[in-house]
Amino acid sequence: MTAKKSKKIQRNILATILDLSLNSKIHLKELFLRFYSTLIFIFYDYFLYFFYKFIQFASKKAEKK
Repeated sequence: MTAKKSKKIQRNILATILDLSLNSKIHLKELFLRFYSTLIFIFYDYFLYFFYKFIQFASKKAEKK
């Protein structure tokens, strides 16, 4: 998944959570659970992206030697 597409998905998820919290009587606990699960998704996505870039960098560096 590209970084641009990932950011668009993350914005959509956060906007949906905000709409749900404003337009309905959601329990605070459920709102926090949704928010934290979204944060976990975002951090996991960035972790995978940077890990992939690190592996690419390491393999390019190994090829140069």
